Amino acid sequence: MNVAFLGSSGRERFTAAVRELDLASGSLAGVHLVIACAWLFSFGVGRAPEGILFGALIGISLIRGPSTLPLLLEAMRSCRSVLICMGLLLFIGISAAWSPAEAKADWYPPRHMLYPVLLMPLLGGWRRLAWAYLAGIAFQASWILIEYMLVADYHYGYPLGSSSNVHFWGGHMATGAILSACLALNASGQVWPRAIAVVIFSTCLAAALIIGGRTTALALALGLTAAGAWASARTSVGWKIPCALLACALAAGVAFGATLTARFQVPSPGADSTPLCTRLHAFTSGRTWMWQVSLSAGSTHPWAGWGRDAWAVVFHQRVAELPPADLWFTTDQAMGLNTAHSSYVQALIDQGVIGLGLVIACIIALVATAWRSSSALALPLMGLTVYWAVSGIMLSELNTSHGLVPFGLMMTFAVGAVMFPGSAQPTHEA
Repeated sequence: MNVAFLGSSGRERFTAAVRELDLASGSLAGVHLVIACAWLFSFGVGRAPEGILFGALIGISLIRGPSTLPLLLEAMRSCRSVLICMGLLLFIGISAAWSPAEAKADWYPPRHMLYPVLLMPLLGGWRRLAWAYLAGIAFQASWILIEYMLVADYHYGYPLGSSSNVHFWGGHMATGAILSACLALNASGQVWPRAIAVVIFSTCLAAALIIGGRTTALALALGLTAAGAWASARTSVGWKIPCALLACALAAGVAFGATLTARFQVPSPGADSTPLCTRLHAFTSGRTWMWQVSLSAGSTHPWAGWGRDAWAVVFHQRVAELPPADLWFTTDQAMGLNTAHSSYVQALIDQGVIGLGLVIACIIALVATAWRSSSALALPLMGLTVYWAVSGIMLSELNTSHGLVPFGLMMTFAVGAVMFPGSAQPTHEA
């Protein structure tokens, strides 16, 4: 690859590189694209094929490294928000060095920080990547809906889909709903892909209402609102697609909302004289009690925290010291909890003030990147970032694979939003 153009501005260099790395005969870019699409599709199938294809994606990226490295370095240098996000994930990995031995923490950053590195050369055709992910998630959403209709007297907590973890698919369904809504709102898209995106949106939204918790549903609603606000402010979306999406959302709410509304009907803990904190513990399913027990540990290691995955160790130690009357859960239930159920509390205990500051900085930087860009990639970036920030209040999104997947996609979209500020669909793909 001729790199003489590297003396120009960052965006011009990137665009020139993308156009040089087209899908020419004999190029490995086609193989790269096929593996990447298969990998993204596998998120809707299961962890085993996803892990295998992720290794293949790393392999083809290494093979293409000599030609894509200048492009990658320029993209990373130009996208500060992604550097902040990578710094957070790297710090999480490093914090294993001072984590308690009982935590058995991994000594490497979450692999999701590689998403923008592996997918960046293909961002010229980002819609193909998005459709591959949505195809897999729509497959899983259909599976969930079919099982839901076959199960008599379904109740929240019953595992649906291909995972026995009832919480695994909620985040993926929400991510699929936001991404498909953004493809439908994309004014540059053709009619039939936008219609397919509306169908996928309806399917993923219905599955999210069935299997997702209250936090996922609320975060999804706010993420869709943020994406809609960005689209209204930056593009001419017309009225047909927004009305179609709203109609589908209302239909899904009527058809499947009963399973969700039941989760908001929290049994009253007692008479009106019940303390407010007790009512709050009941409404948050004990989360606020967990935070109350563990937050005092932050003063012991305030700056860098206790180390990766140390929250569970700290929490269990404090639960063991409490009298039975002060327990919100049974001892066995409390000892079985392994995350803080809050990205912010988890970061504060595990990585201290530095880690919490990095989490907040990531959210602000990603929102700023989306707001400043007029790229089509900024639309899903805005929606996913707002969703992830809100869901992190009640879910430990940095400690679960289904929480880190949207974070990796956010970083990838941020790279594209910066490097393609006006149009995210060049003629060729890298």
